[in-house]
Amino acid sequence: MKNLLYTFDVSLNELNQIEIGEKKNFNIGYLFVNFLYHQLGLDKFCEEISKKHKIEYNLSDVLSMLISTRIIAPSSKLSSYYYAFNFLEQPSFELHHVYRSLDILSNYCDEIQ
Repeated sequence: MKNLLYTFDVSLNELNQIEIGEKKNFNIGYLFVNFLYHQLGLDKFCEEISKKHKIEYNLSDVLSMLISTRIIAPSSKLSSYYYAFNFLEQPSFELHHVYRSLDILSNYCDEIQ
């Protein structure tokens, strides 16, 4: 198993004021789940499916979001989509892509398991 190390550089400046209502905190707990997702090769599997079905959005991001949110805060697909906006990396897809993905992924249920 390959050891991956994530590093973050943070610089703070007391002159930078946070505007009222501006979001400055994010949930990063999903990064561990995302690490496992990539270790299992689900990202590569989604790439193959995307090429086969000529999907224009990132199917891997959708599946990763669904898995992460279901582990961290189990809820509906709609709630999961909106919860993902609490993550450091914001969703790169729209809500209708989540529902489209489920139809496609259901055809590959056995291979995913």
